[in-house]
Amino acid sequence: IDDFSKVIQISPKNTEAYLMRAQVRIRVNELDKALEDFDSVIHLSPEHAKAWAWKAKLENQLGKLEEALADYQKSITLDPMYSWAFNNLSWFYVTCENEKLRDLKKGLELAEKAVQMDRKPEYLDTLACAYAESGNFDLAERLMREAYLRTHSETLKMRCELFKNRKTYLQWYNEMKVSEYQQELRKQMEKEKREQLWQEIVSQNEAARKKPQAGD
Repeated sequence: IDDFSKVIQISPKNTEAYLMRAQVRIRVNELDKALEDFDSVIHLSPEHAKAWAWKAKLENQLGKLEEALADYQKSITLDPMYSWAFNNLSWFYVTCENEKLRDLKKGLELAEKAVQMDRKPEYLDTLACAYAESGNFDLAERLMREAYLRTHSETLKMRCELFKNRKTYLQWYNEMKVSEYQQELRKQMEKEKREQLWQEIVSQNEAARKKPQAGD
């Protein structure tokens, strides 16, 4: 971060320095400052498609879903050949936590375009998940298996099994959320039980302390 900051001090209009610093800040969890850097790039260069896409990715991570959607759309409008932005916007449409913002048809179209531009495993992953959500599990499994064989990723292997068992990514994700919630609930209940037990111990000790002793 310091190195990129020095470059910016010397060259305040260096958009790539701002962009790189923002990406490093994401890595170290300085998310608000990363957003500021992306905004600086966009202020200096409003047609910088990469900055719009990275800003959208971070906004999505922060739960700013409508802003993320608008900025992804801006990115692919500025650069119709930016496959990474097409893939990310597709994933957004297919898996967005806000169901009102989901659009499976658009997600499929964008995923297909991304794969046509570049048949990367991560793009195949997105396309496979989109097909699974649409009910085409056979094609989803074939695409996911292709992605897995090129990466040997355990995540992609797991998704192959999901599709083989006719289960979508969103079904799996929602089950995981319920499971995590149940785990947190159990932890909270255990914590409350410990606190209750401690209060009982304190109360009993206090009662014992106040109880008149023999010979008092």
